[in-house]
Amino acid sequence: MLGAAVAAAAMLSACSGLTPVFGTANKGPQALRQSVPASVAEQVIYQSLAVSFPVSRSDADPELRVTTSTAERTLTMSNVSRPTVQREMVVTAIVQLADSTGKVTQSFSRSAAASFETDSQSFASDEARREATERAARALAETIRLSLLAVLSGNPG
Repeated sequence: MLGAAVAAAAMLSACSGLTPVFGTANKGPQALRQSVPASVAEQVIYQSLAVSFPVSRSDADPELRVTTSTAERTLTMSNVSRPTVQREMVVTAIVQLADSTGKVTQSFSRSAAASFETDSQSFASDEARREATERAARALAETIRLSLLAVLSGNPG
C-alpha cells in the first residue's frame, strides 16, 4: 500500500504543469522600462509594480505606460443632515506595453475604488480624499500586476 502511494505521488509530480509566476528557473522576473508618472496615483502604481517587475533602462525591455484618471462620487443620497458625507474615489488606469520601437503591443484598462468621508473641515476632507486616492491606486497596482503577469506569460487578458 505504501509503495503504491509513493509510486502514484512520483507519477503525479512528473505530470505537473505548474510554472513559476516570476519566470523560469533560469530567468528572473521581466524587467520593464517605466514612463514618467504624471500624478500621485501613477507614482504609487509604478512604485508598487517595481517590486514585481524591476525597473529597466534597457531599450530591449518593454516600456510600461500607465495613465490614470480619478473620479469622486457621493455614496449615499439623503435629505437628512449629517456631519459627514460618505464618498468614493475611483482611480482608472489605461495600461500599455510598448516594444523598443515605441509600438504598443498590449493595452488594457483597470479600475479600483476606495471609500472615505468628508465633513465641514476642509483640511481633513482634503487629506481623506488624498489618502483614498492612494489606497485606490495601491489596489489598482495589484490588479495591474496580475494582468501584466498574464500578458507577459502569453495569456492576454
